[in-house]
Amino acid sequence: MRKINIKYLFSLIFALLVIQSCKLFSSKPDSEPIAKVHDVYLYEEDLAKFYFPKSLSEKDSVALLTEYIDNWATQ
Repeated sequence: MRKINIKYLFSLIFALLVIQSCKLFSSKPDSEPIAKVHDVYLYEEDLAKFYFPKSLSEKDSVALLTEYIDNWATQ
């Protein structure tokens, strides 16, 4: 039976942990930002919480969303 080099095994585990931890601290989601103000981004996921009444037309929905983004940018 082959013996595993302990230093090699610990080095491999350490390298994997470092690589994984870098991904954990990444604050950028996978999607593209919709809006940016200084170093703060608004992503599509943030808009998923936004409620659109079913009775609104497409034009009104776009106007409402534009107003929401404008308010977000000024805050």
